[in-house]
Amino acid sequence: MSIDPSQAAPLNPGDLGRGPVIMGVTWALTGISLIIVSTRVYFRWKRPRTLAWDDAFIVAAMAIQVVFQGFVSEAYRWGLGKRDENLTIPELITVIKWLWISTTPAIVVSILARMSAALMLIRIFGGRVWFKWFLIYFTALQTVAGLVNLIACWTQASPIQAVWDPRVTATRKMSPQFQNITANVSQALFALSDLSYVLLPTIFIWKLNMPLRQKVGLCITMSLSLISMVGAILKAVTSNTVVSQYDSSIVILWSGIEQALVIFINCVPALHKVFLSELLWVRKLSSSLVKFISLDRNGRGSSSAYSRSNQGVDSRSEAGSWTRRKTSGHEEGRDSSSTSDVTYAVHMHELDTQKARGDNAV
Repeated sequence: MSIDPSQAAPLNPGDLGRGPVIMGVTWALTGISLIIVSTRVYFRWKRPRTLAWDDAFIVAAMAIQVVFQGFVSEAYRWGLGKRDENLTIPELITVIKWLWISTTPAIVVSILARMSAALMLIRIFGGRVWFKWFLIYFTALQTVAGLVNLIACWTQASPIQAVWDPRVTATRKMSPQFQNITANVSQALFALSDLSYVLLPTIFIWKLNMPLRQKVGLCITMSLSLISMVGAILKAVTSNTVVSQYDSSIVILWSGIEQALVIFINCVPALHKVFLSELLWVRKLSSSLVKFISLDRNGRGSSSAYSRSNQGVDSRSEAGSWTRRKTSGHEEGRDSSSTSDVTYAVHMHELDTQKARGDNAV
């Protein structure tokens, strides 16, 4: 990005340009990611001994993403997204300064989120030794590349203020090509990691002995990382065409989208089981459907026959529910007040069957 110190007064300072779009999209995605991460941590903390290092890394990534959004918001306050000719020289310098500062949390978020994804995959597919070590080495490689890019950002000039302020004379200046190369390499590794985190687990899942519908569902869940891969590629492509502050606003937009998506998508596999077996409204809805189907089938007979059969089912359900409470109450922590209901017992049996299949699959 370059600044012309002789730039005249702003032509149209009231034109906000891309600023509102950047703030709306990036804050909306960050807010959604914050809700998803909070939900993930809450339910995993609620179930004893299920919090792991991948949860810690994703929480750290989420916190730093909020810091990134704070820096971008400060840049927007000074005119981010406006055309350069619609800003004063001090405004333009301040916008570029905050954009430069925001590169640090942006890089750290990308690193931490993908470290969390790698740890989650190691926990799930760690039995495949070669895949485990592939994840370890590749994650280490992209972490080193990201840190080199971060160092290059802050060692381009001395003093560093010369990078964004043409009024400051640099005593030492590095070729901008080095920073561009490190940025492109790190973004390429981020995109490649998103692809490999989808392709290899999908192959493993497809070879498992489970119904086709479950295979397709799990593969679709894992393939969501392809969206963040596209974001990483577009971020790298747009950063290579930046010649002004107005151009850099597109890079910030794609950076915010890619970072929020990689956090959000990283939580989807972890929440998949939670939404099937933990959320109360899912249980109530499924229980109501089971009850409706049961009543519809039994309603075809006489009311007296239905009453007698229902009493028999209720007594057996109560006995079976008592046995279920004794054998699995400590493991699942379920509420025993509703176990006498036949529809709840049927539904919980279905959930246990699904859970057993999922555990066997993993």
